[in-house]
Amino acid sequence: LPGSDFAAYDGRPFEVPGNKWLINDETGAALSTQLNARAASGQRLLFDYDHQTLLAKENGQKAPASAWGEKFEWRPGQGLFAQLKFTPAAREHIKNDEYKFYSPVVMYNKATGQVVDLHSAALTNDPAVKGMAEAAALTNQPQSKQTKPTEPKPMNEALALLFGLLGIDVDTSQDIDAAALHAQLTKPDVKTKVAALKAQIEGAAESETKIAALTAQVEAGGTVDISKHVPVATYNAVVTELAALKADHESITVDQVIDQAQKDGKFISQAELSYLKDLGNSNMAALKTLIDSRPTIAALNGKQTTAVKPDAEDKTGVAALTADQKSIADQLGISHEDYAETLKQEKA
Repeated sequence: LPGSDFAAYDGRPFEVPGNKWLINDETGAALSTQLNARAASGQRLLFDYDHQTLLAKENGQKAPASAWGEKFEWRPGQGLFAQLKFTPAAREHIKNDEYKFYSPVVMYNKATGQVVDLHSAALTNDPAVKGMAEAAALTNQPQSKQTKPTEPKPMNEALALLFGLLGIDVDTSQDIDAAALHAQLTKPDVKTKVAALKAQIEGAAESETKIAALTAQVEAGGTVDISKHVPVATYNAVVTELAALKADHESITVDQVIDQAQKDGKFISQAELSYLKDLGNSNMAALKTLIDSRPTIAALNGKQTTAVKPDAEDKTGVAALTADQKSIADQLGISHEDYAETLKQEKA
């Protein structure tokens, strides 16, 4: 069959608008699949002589087969091709130029002209559809050439792989010509992906060039600009030193933190020592934050000043505070009486 709509040279099909049988790549491929399925089940397409199968009832003559259709292939834009098993007699007829053409008996939709099936085909010298290849030309082709589907060229496979890496789907069964390649590569999303890939390749090449240059410089006995490149030994030494400092810092005990805070003039009551130690053991950072937030009291910085002998009692009946103690109470924002009571409880 031809690869597109066709008609008989005598004007058929007369009853179809446009007087053509309709077929395209989609319907042709479906027809090929249908014929192959039928052949696989044992119902191979009959090829006779001069359509005698259709005329046998009228003329009473035999209708011997010339060939049987075993495999079919629809080639886009070209038409339907078949692998035939010829009878010995048919091969001789073709070899001797006694029959030159094939002619299909088409089954079609009479309202639309759409080809839906093939009834049979024939070897003939007067085909209804002109312009088809001669039987001898098709028969003399190597069998593999008649039946083997078109394979993608190696270049197509390479391009398909490249497109796949870019996330582009292509049909590898079709040749990728220059026009098709240009159409793919000029799409906006493809151009973006190609540019990104190009940048990555150029970046990698630049890095390799720099590494090669440094290697060559070192091997030649040259010096490396230490303002741009840190020696590995120096880097490792710094990392080791930082790790040691971190370990020393983390090894500071809770008692040391509290003792240092008291030396720095931070007021820490004896009543809260247990709480502060528990806090430090569970969260050293929280302890340091709490202590650092407290005001520094000059009177507590270093050793206490010489104590002034307190009076026996003040007028309120509470033991009198020293001047330093009153200063501490004032800076803590508590009354002298409350602070005196706190000191009294601590001494008890």
